[in-house]
Amino acid sequence: MRSPHRHGEIEVNLVTSGRLAYAVGGDVLEVREDSVIAFWATMPHQLLDFRPGTRVHWLTVPLRTFLGWGVPEQVLTDLLGARPLVDDSAAALGQDPALFTQWARDLTSGPEHRQIAELEIQARLRRLALSRPGADAGHHGVGVQAVTQAAAMVSFVAARYCDQISSADVAAAAHLQASRAMTVFKTVMGTTIGAFVTECRVAQAKRLLITTGLPPAVIAARVGFGSTSRFYAAFAAATGVAPGAYRSQATPP
Repeated sequence: MRSPHRHGEIEVNLVTSGRLAYAVGGDVLEVREDSVIAFWATMPHQLLDFRPGTRVHWLTVPLRTFLGWGVPEQVLTDLLGARPLVDDSAAALGQDPALFTQWARDLTSGPEHRQIAELEIQARLRRLALSRPGADAGHHGVGVQAVTQAAAMVSFVAARYCDQISSADVAAAAHLQASRAMTVFKTVMGTTIGAFVTECRVAQAKRLLITTGLPPAVIAARVGFGSTSRFYAAFAAATGVAPGAYRSQATPP
C-alpha cells in the first residue's frame, strides 16, 4: 500500500512481529510489535514503511455494525476524527494472535462459526475501546442516530475536501437541513464543519509534504485551499510551523 487509499470500515491491525509506519489523518503513526490499532479507514491512510519480516493480521468491521455495539461516544468521536485506538497491553496481546487466526477460519466457515467470530470480534474491539483513558465513562446522550449522521458527513468531507464544498453540500450527505447538520456535527465532533474541512486539507497537505517533493504552493492547490496565503495561515495554526519547516522536521536527513 504505497499510495493512500480509503474505505468505509473500521480497520484493525495486529502486528505480531516487526513494525509499521502509517500516515493516518496527516500524522505518522508507528505500530510496534505486539500492538493492536483500530482506525476509521474512510480517512486516507498510507503505509509509509515497514521492518523486514513484519507480520500483520488485519480485519475490517462495517461502521454501521460498529455503531450498533454501543461503544462509548467519545471513542466514536475519536475514530471519526482520525484519532486511532492503540493497545499494547501484554495481558490482552498474549491471546490476540490465536484469536485473529481463529477468526480468519471462522469467518469463512458456516453461519454459526461466523456468528461466534463476530461476537468475539465485538468483545475484543470493545475491550480495545476501553483501553483508552476515560473510555469507560459511557454514553453522554448524543445517540447513535446523531453519530451515524455525523459519520455520513465525515465520509462526504473525507471524499470531497479537495473540492470547493459548502456546509449545505455536507448536510445533504446526511439528508439534513444545513442548520441541523451544523448542530449535529458540532455536538458529535466537537468542531464545526468548516473547521473539519480545513483539518482534512491540512492533514492531506502534511501527508504530501512527507511523501512527495511537491512545492507547498502546488500542495495548497491540490488539497483545496483557494490561495497559498490561506494555506500557510491554516497550516501554521494547526502545526505551529510553516510547510517547509514541517517537511524538514518530518523527513530524515
